[in-house]
Amino acid sequence: MGTRSLTMVILNGETKVAQYGQWDGHPETQGVKIYNFLKKHRKENYKTFKEVLTNNVSFISKDELFKLNEKVEQDKPHSKEENHILNFLSRDHGGNILDVIMEHKDEKIQLADASDFGYDGLFCEWAYVIDLDRNQLEIHKGFFEGEMDPNERFYPSQEKIEEHDLKPDLYGVRNLMYFLIGPDTAEYGVDFPKTEVEFIEEINNAIENHKIIGDFKNWL
Repeated sequence: MGTRSLTMVILNGETKVAQYGQWDGHPETQGVKIYNFLKKHRKENYKTFKEVLTNNVSFISKDELFKLNEKVEQDKPHSKEENHILNFLSRDHGGNILDVIMEHKDEKIQLADASDFGYDGLFCEWAYVIDLDRNQLEIHKGFFEGEMDPNERFYPSQEKIEEHDLKPDLYGVRNLMYFLIGPDTAEYGVDFPKTEVEFIEEINNAIENHKIIGDFKNWL
């Protein structure tokens, strides 16, 4: 199903991953992929992942991305290097981009920066932000009612509002909840969900406590 989402990773104050996902953006699909990735790597406090992000991952420039997309649209042949880049740019990856990065951890990886998609609370239905500086996974949701708190991560600047023609009530996806993802969360009186079921239940409980517009058709 075409439920669009955004998967982001923050490290040392910088956005290292901002992957657009076209399909199945709900927590039960993309969210669970991210949950399982974090569960797999949290014992080492994401040491290897952080090293790969620091040394091997970068964003392709807008000019390079434009030229590459032009070749794709015109069905022109691609070089071996271009095919390598296209592998990482696929909108099909969604949250699975994290595993893709680790599968290619010894290679140079170029990603597209889709950060701005999070400013659109209408078309971006879910956003998952792994903040490795704070050791937390933020769950952001579209279709919230009412004004947005300017302190929210995805509150847009005036420039972004004008650039993307954003509607005041749908400025960006809003923080629904967060999970602590470090290796020793129990010391804070909480623990990382032990199962996928617990992970989804906590998100569903948070949804019940917020004013969220559930029907996309209401905004067409």
